[in-house]
Amino acid sequence: MTTAPSLWSSNRRSHRLFTVLACVFLLSTATKAAEPTSARKALQDISTWGYQLQGASLNGIAASPYQLVVIDHSRDGSSAGAYSRESIAGLKKMPDGRRRLVVSYFSIGEAEDYRGYWQPEWFNTPPQWLEEENPNWPGNYVVKFWDPQWQDVMIAQLDRIIAAGFDGVYLDRVDIFQEFTSDPDIEQKMIEFVQRLSDHAREKNPDFIVIGQNAEGLLRDANYISVIDGVGKEDLLFGVHGDEIRNSDEEIYWSSKYLRMGADAGVPIFIIEYLNDPDLKAQAAKEISKLGYVVTCADRALELPSTDCR
Repeated sequence: MTTAPSLWSSNRRSHRLFTVLACVFLLSTATKAAEPTSARKALQDISTWGYQLQGASLNGIAASPYQLVVIDHSRDGSSAGAYSRESIAGLKKMPDGRRRLVVSYFSIGEAEDYRGYWQPEWFNTPPQWLEEENPNWPGNYVVKFWDPQWQDVMIAQLDRIIAAGFDGVYLDRVDIFQEFTSDPDIEQKMIEFVQRLSDHAREKNPDFIVIGQNAEGLLRDANYISVIDGVGKEDLLFGVHGDEIRNSDEEIYWSSKYLRMGADAGVPIFIIEYLNDPDLKAQAAKEISKLGYVVTCADRALELPSTDCR
């Protein structure tokens, strides 16, 4: 004869089931809480950023209120002066305990003779991809960025940045393609170069951030948008014709048109204005904030910590 289960046995099984489900829920919650915030996702929510390349103080950066900082990967550009992984990790926590994104400056359109990759013989016997020196920035040389040898140099440099623990790269001189106007495919070659860098980085770290500076005209290309996480723009309102001189309406409109394309596609926009005048800084902050972009102000040499423009 089969005996019906007692009420006590049924309640005990129910209690066990409840205990198991509760443990699963608590474990799931703890796991989610321990998961690191995606850097690429966090970039979408940035409301303050700083930009300094010369003489950066790591203690000053660590104490700053910025959610995103762009610095050089090295104190002086050399391999010997490169920041350690521990130093970069120390910058990723803001004073209030929140996560900070730390991104490395990375010039891909000019070779810099103070970088660790520079070879002394290049001064007298330049490689085939090395062009003339930039008259505005001594020590910087235009490159044929599509050349595989130059791209390999940049890939090796990118690996050093990744190994140092940076959250991403801030690509400068993406707009160098504008100096090679005779090639009808030059924009596509730059997009392919940025994609190569992006793909390489994300093979090692899928959460690696790629921000392109200037070259906003490329934002009309969906392929470019697909390989970057953000855009930095210098001199949107002031500076094209000299520091603290207002750009023309046509110049502002041209850049704004393409930046809006990026923003509408979900690309966060980071503006830097090189301003010292308090009234102009306040004006820039007001105008740019209305556009929904994140703005910072700095000296053009980027020797001083950038400041909130307001």
